[in-house]
Amino acid sequence: MGAKFRDVRSDDAARNYRTLKLAMEQVRARQEEAMFFALEQRSLRHRADTPRLACWASWIYDWTSDYGQNFLRPVTRAAQLLAASWLVYWIAFGYFAVPSGPPMGHAGDIFVFALQQIFRPFELWTSRYAMLQGLSALGTGGIPFLVKLVATVQSLATFGLLTLFLLSLRKRFRMI
Repeated sequence: MGAKFRDVRSDDAARNYRTLKLAMEQVRARQEEAMFFALEQRSLRHRADTPRLACWASWIYDWTSDYGQNFLRPVTRAAQLLAASWLVYWIAFGYFAVPSGPPMGHAGDIFVFALQQIFRPFELWTSRYAMLQGLSALGTGGIPFLVKLVATVQSLATFGLLTLFLLSLRKRFRMI
């Protein structure tokens, strides 16, 4: 126990980790199997013959949930996404606002708007989205397209992170 596996760049690394992963699967050592799976995927990511799209997807999966090994990381990433989205909305609503002041000038209101993109996703694309009456003062006839685009990306990414959280949690406590 306590062995460190750091080699993910050598030519044999992916094959070696795959062998160890399969051995752990046979003895039903689930956490070790998951660890070797992650190392195998990192090794494959560093190979020259791995397609760029596969490398990118592998990196995203690693960054968001450590290949399903860390169920708290998706929650942390979702909180970071919420904070980044809040900042983008705050800047956007301040930039698009009329000189009398942004219609959502209060940070709390903008935070509520960011939260709504999680709990009521895509609602701002509907014609009945009239919660923010002051936005008509922007001169764009409502919410700017850029803000709608950021809100859509935030909603989709949050759903993805929630899915990764649930899958990681299930994987963590899987008994069979």
